[in-house]
Amino acid sequence: MTAGQIVDNLIDIVSKNGNMMLNVGLRADGSLPETFRDELIKIDNWLKLSGKAIYYTHPFKVYGEGTFSINALVGKKKYADYMYTFTAKDIRFITKENTIYIFILDWPGNGKNIKIQNLNSKEIKNIKSVSFLASREKVRWKQDEDGLYITTPASLIGKYAYAFKVIMK
Repeated sequence: MTAGQIVDNLIDIVSKNGNMMLNVGLRADGSLPETFRDELIKIDNWLKLSGKAIYYTHPFKVYGEGTFSINALVGKKKYADYMYTFTAKDIRFITKENTIYIFILDWPGNGKNIKIQNLNSKEIKNIKSVSFLASREKVRWKQDEDGLYITTPASLIGKYAYAFKVIMK
């Protein structure tokens, strides 16, 4: 699996209150093959930007929304970590204290509007601010009965899953 697939699976698992164990095969002499090393370095770089949204967190009342859960329910996809590619429509939620972290599992594009149905004003009433975790940049957002709408930053920072930090009042 690539670093991106591992990061996406980690977020998916944590959003469902799970733990992930990563097994890396060593050579007969105990050394780490370069291909594994390179992927582990990429995962470490992602954790430096967004690990705050993973460590010491809890699942939200729903794990997420998007095409993966829909396809899995109707049996269109056979679940295997290495076979499924998450899209920008796959969103996961993780919480810590007065914060909800929203993960968009693929970049939808710079300056794009994203609708998050599960964070509508009927369910969540006290949002204080929304920011892009990797840069701490505040993003434009609005909320109504249909969902929370956030606008992605004009420039992308990082790779793989993209975290937004929603601070509650």
